[in-house]
Amino acid sequence: MFGAPLVIVAVVDEYRMKRWLELNDAPFYNNQPVNVFIAFWDAVIALHNVVVAAESLGLGTVYIGNVLSLDLAAILGTPEYVIPAGMVCIGYPDEAPPQRPRLPLEAVVHRNCYRIPTDDEVRAAHRERDAHWDGLPEARRQALLAQGITNTAQRVTLGHYTEAFIEGESRAIVRNLKQAKFRLTGIDYEEESQA
Repeated sequence: MFGAPLVIVAVVDEYRMKRWLELNDAPFYNNQPVNVFIAFWDAVIALHNVVVAAESLGLGTVYIGNVLSLDLAAILGTPEYVIPAGMVCIGYPDEAPPQRPRLPLEAVVHRNCYRIPTDDEVRAAHRERDAHWDGLPEARRQALLAQGITNTAQRVTLGHYTEAFIEGESRAIVRNLKQAKFRLTGIDYEEESQA
């Protein structure tokens, strides 16, 4: 990431809509959850198109997910109603690592309704990922065992994406939303749905 010649940050940008509405004496309602999610989706789709184009030119790309917790107002001077949606680093690859294990299609595609998998189906879907534990260098596995980590799933939640890490990232995302003045509270959706 730090050596990439190009870093692109996609943002949820309701500020430009707010400005246009204000210039035309129209009310601004785009500080609601629906606007955040739709704009987030649009930004990520645009970012993915950049990745597809870059990779078609032989460039290497990597998505950076924890951009969501960065304070873009402090880093890039973004105004209110602008928050990060995604980031990608683009450059010339200096290695060709194998593709990371992917879940099989039947584990991620549902047809006509969500199908709850059995325990055996969950185990089968994650078999390749779970086998990664056996391929760890012995010294690394022993260090993890000393921490009470005995498998790949525990390595993910206890060794990397810990509860404290997830809570910290989540707090930073909520901070970004509040700092950008998005209104995500104050609406009693439960009460409104019963009316």
